[in-house]
This record gives sequence, C-alpha cells and structure tokens, in this order.
Amino acid sequence: MKPFNPLEKRNLAKSIVYELLSQNIHPLPPPIFEGAGVYALYYSGSHDVYAPLALSPGKEEKPIYVGKAVPPGARIGGYGLNTPPGAVLFNRLKEHALSIEQAEDLDLTDFRCRYLVVDDIWIPLAETLLIEMYQPVWNTIVSGFGNHAPGKGRHKQPATFNLQRSTCNLQRSTCNLQRSTCNLQRSTCNLQRSTCNLQRSTCNLQPATFPLSLRFLRRTCTSKRYQVYFSHPP
Repeated sequence: MKPFNPLEKRNLAKSIVYELLSQNIHPLPPPIFEGAGVYALYYSGSHDVYAPLALSPGKEEKPIYVGKAVPPGARIGGYGLNTPPGAVLFNRLKEHALSIEQAEDLDLTDFRCRYLVVDDIWIPLAETLLIEMYQPVWNTIVSGFGNHAPGKGRHKQPATFNLQRSTCNLQRSTCNLQRSTCNLQRSTCNLQRSTCNLQRSTCNLQPATFPLSLRFLRRTCTSKRYQVYFSHPP
C-alpha cells in the first residue's frame, strides 16, 4: 500500500476543494470582497436543459461551472510574488453575473456561488481538480462561458463568448440527434414502402398473367367450336 503523502499535489488540491465546498452558498454576485481564488457556480431554476443540475434539498450539489481568478500579472509569471490581488475574485463573479443577465432564457436569481480566497500558487491546482471531479456542463460541453473580455492588445479581436449561442449549440446538438433518429425512421419507412411496392408489383403481375390464361382458354374453346362446326354443318 502506498503511504499517504499530505504534500502530494492531488492531496493538496483535495484539501482546497473540500474547504471550498464547506463555504456558504451566496447569491450571484456576492457582496464585494478582496482576494483571488477559486469558485463554483450553481443553478437552482427550472430550465429544461439544466433542471437535472438544479439545487434541491437532499440532492448532491453539482456545480454548473467552476473557475479561478488569479492576481493581475499572473499571465506573465506573477504567481507566488504576494502581489495584492485586489477584488479579482469578486470581479470575476460579477462578470459571470453580467453575462448571464444577457441571456434571454436564463434568470440571474436562479444562480448561486461558492468561493474561496486561496494563496495564488495553489489556485490552478484546485481548479484542475474541481473540473476533474465534477465535469461541470459549462466547462466541458458548453464552451466559451469562462472566456475573459478582450484585454490590452486584444481589443480589436472579436469576443468569443456568447452565452445564448453556447446554449443554442447545446440545443442544436440535441435537435440534430433527434433529426438523425427521425431520418433513421424515415429510412425504415422508405424500406417498408419499397417492400410494399415490390408486393404491389408482384400483385400487378398476377392479374396480367390471368388474362393471358383466359385468352388461351377462349382460343381453345373457339377451336373446339370450329371442330364441332365442321363435323356437324348446319
């Protein structure tokens, strides 16, 4: 048996995840606070697509999305330098709230969040384990929800996130599956029709054979009449 190592990466990540899951659930966005860290978003509404994930008493809490917010400068090697992060985690949650408000078929009041302020060096490790553990829908199926707004040097590039389009793509995938099933049923139906047409052709062939037999009998009968006529003239 492998000895337990509390400093192993996975065990370190688990300790952060369990601490996050022990935090209270807040409305989205929560009250303003300072710090960087990890978070989880939850859904509690009745949308058909996300109803299986909705929060309810006695049901396992499954996040619809998990993410992280790192201090400014993390993209260029700012981890572990103890730079004051400011309200980056709060701002990240606020960005998500604004994005959800833009969707026509989602209500922001149906969303909740958990968050945990974490020392910057452990943030990516905790996010990786959260995604691995829960496979949240908006992390794994609906792409684009977590994309940041374009920053410096990227302001001319088109934004890649559109929540309505992401939700629509999920619905289109379901629709395409239904269409594929429908096409399969139509193919089966066409096969049945082809079989039916073949049976009808066979049926049409039989009446055609019948008049031929009838004509043969008539000719035979006429020939016999001629024989009778010649043997017994009037």
